[in-house]
Amino acid sequence: MAERLTLEITPEYGYIVAVVAAMFVAQNIVMVIPVLRQRFKTGIKAPTLYPRDHEIKMLKLSDKQVRDYMVAQRAHQNNVEFTSVFMPLFLVAGLFPAITLKVAIAGAWVVFWRLMGAMGYLFGVRQIGAPYALGAYYILYLAVKQAYELAHPVRRPSGLYMTARVFRSFAACASQPCARRAPPT
Repeated sequence: MAERLTLEITPEYGYIVAVVAAMFVAQNIVMVIPVLRQRFKTGIKAPTLYPRDHEIKMLKLSDKQVRDYMVAQRAHQNNVEFTSVFMPLFLVAGLFPAITLKVAIAGAWVVFWRLMGAMGYLFGVRQIGAPYALGAYYILYLAVKQAYELAHPVRRPSGLYMTARVFRSFAACASQPCARRAPPT
């Protein structure tokens, strides 16, 4: 029968929850505002994500209006797609106490650079948010490493245990003649 593991949520998981809240605010408030502004300016109604040519003609939109709307919508939609994949990995990886703080810090890095990337994209500086990938891949690395350690537990005595065992055997040999083992036959 497989060994059962107990999940204990440590107080440090609060940092994970704080980063998730920041992701939510960035996604559902900060990145939605430019889309709403552009919808108001252009008359493009939800649920239309990207207007078709006939809708553009019907609304009599200029190339600049279409471009501004598309840029705002793409910045928001790109983050929706990223968050839907990233968030579950982030939440699960943060559950492991050995890596919780590292995951939280990397997650804060991701939120910051994703937000900078979206704002940069809106203002024509597309590559400004690229460093987010360092945090995302670091979290992926931590999660894979933790998964491997869960699947392949190493059962080694601690260093202190080994040191005490070696010391006792030397002490026993020093106080009396050590019996040598006969070589195996």
